Amino acid sequence: MFRIWETAGDNHERYQPVARVQAPVWLLRASDRHDDTPAWLLDNTQWDWQPHAQLPVQVQWVAGNHDTMLNEPQVRELACVIRQVLGS
Repeated sequence: MFRIWETAGDNHERYQPVARVQAPVWLLRASDRHDDTPAWLLDNTQWDWQPHAQLPVQVQWVAGNHDTMLNEPQVRELACVIRQVLGS
């Protein structure tokens, strides 16, 4: 799991988009936070995605935190939100 987080962090630092996304962008944010969550993450509701999107970024809060949102019972809410976003 540590390698996954490390790789994701490296990718986040190095990725330079070449164009703004021309499709709707949905950011699914965990409503619970870890005690060590940096203040800039709490204050920045769009996590700096807006500069990369042509349309306004839509933020949807879901239950859990980044460690629990993919586990029962929170994953049920996440799946429901994803279905709604995809229109199915």
